[in-house]
Amino acid sequence: MRILTLTSACVLTMVSYAASAEPLQVQIFNSNGTATQGEYEPPAQVKQPWRIGIAIPHLKDPYWLAAAYGAMAEAERLGVQARLVAAQGYTDVTGQLNQLDNLVVEGVDAIVLAAVGPHAQSQKVSKIVEGGTPVIGMINPIETDAVRVRRGISYKILAQKAGEYFKEFTGVRPTKVALLPGPAGSGWAEDLEQGFVGAVKDQSNIEIVDIKYGDTGKDTQMTLLQNILQAHPDVDYIVGNPVAAEAAPRLLATLGNTNTKVVSLIATPPVMNLVEREQVLMFPSDQAALLARLAVDAAVDVLEGRDIAASMGSTITIVTKDNVGTFNRKGTFAPDDYRPVFQVNWN
Repeated sequence: MRILTLTSACVLTMVSYAASAEPLQVQIFNSNGTATQGEYEPPAQVKQPWRIGIAIPHLKDPYWLAAAYGAMAEAERLGVQARLVAAQGYTDVTGQLNQLDNLVVEGVDAIVLAAVGPHAQSQKVSKIVEGGTPVIGMINPIETDAVRVRRGISYKILAQKAGEYFKEFTGVRPTKVALLPGPAGSGWAEDLEQGFVGAVKDQSNIEIVDIKYGDTGKDTQMTLLQNILQAHPDVDYIVGNPVAAEAAPRLLATLGNTNTKVVSLIATPPVMNLVEREQVLMFPSDQAALLARLAVDAAVDVLEGRDIAASMGSTITIVTKDNVGTFNRKGTFAPDDYRPVFQVNWN
């Protein structure tokens, strides 16, 4: 593996995960949080069929289905053994902790972890790493020094990019915004809020009139939306997690509300379809499938002693009605007919 620093902005080249180890354009994050555009060469082959455990928060939405797809497809390409486990959601801390224990008992060589919260797994992960099993952080934040290698884009940066575009779009028009980041305590939802609010706070014409946290179940998000629209019928934009963005157009149509617009801060296929129909203004893509692929590659790199970047992520694309027709889905979404695969080459 080698990482080359590039002097110009990079456009991510999507590849077929099942058969390619072509170089990928990535962002390499420095210890101070700044990013350098670079090129990463995934492993072309492995020294042995490593056993890798992959733990994610849930499989209840297309985002984590895409991550599961990317991780398991890359494991299949490399010829490593992989087991995927999914908790029941962001409140299922005990479930994910038990899953981590089970992976260790099964003798995995490394764990790729998308944590249900930034702090709840810290002690467990530290013990796992002390026991000799490296843990690679994937997508979601986890606060422990035991995780030395991470693959993901800060949701704060993702929302900041969306907020910067939002400022350009709204200009100087008086604009009222309601924000639905996601589950409180998940870490990523708080990052979404901080990133978006931080990006628009210097615009006096943009007013955040309400911020509501809640689980990303459809019923919960619909209830939050109803409460917001009842309290703020004149709100101009609903901005938030993709489940809220998917539900909002239907609710607005039912209410006969043609004034309130919708922005998603995370990419999913339903959100993309709504952008195509101009029912959602835009979304930023962090390319979940690609990030999961990079996390599995990182696990192999660590196990085989390669020199790698500690923190790496994908490039971010803002998708609107103007470029949705040319947006390449492969690094962001699972195939339309994809069903979760929980074991690859496992024996």
